[in-house]
Amino acid sequence: MSAGRCRHCKEVPVYNENIRCEDGVVCVQLSGTFPREMIQSDKNLFTPLADACAAHDSTKALVDARDLRADLATTGLFQAGSDAAQLMRRGIRIALVARKEMLDPFFKKVSSNRGGDVGVFTDIDEARQWLSRS
Repeated sequence: MSAGRCRHCKEVPVYNENIRCEDGVVCVQLSGTFPREMIQSDKNLFTPLADACAAHDSTKALVDARDLRADLATTGLFQAGSDAAQLMRRGIRIALVARKEMLDPFFKKVSSNRGGDVGVFTDIDEARQWLSRS
């Protein structure tokens, strides 16, 4: 038997958050497979984003999740929407960019019902324009 990866096993892409600040906007690039244990945690899913906004004195955030694999059940969407609304109440405006098949109106509804105004887009340029209007 040779060393290396088994030809029958699928490689699971590692979850990665790349956070940077561009022109006063905190930009987060998400990729890989979103860990289920993060959904089950009591910690706000957007804590790294909130910390970066505080560090850069920014009230605008662009989250690019187009390269993310996430299997969020209803409870995960509820938590993500609630957590996003908490950031909005702290004065942080969030534009989320995702692939069309990732979008679920429940996330936006939960966020809106809790006082959040998260912009949800499939086009990154539209997301940037939305952020620039505030």
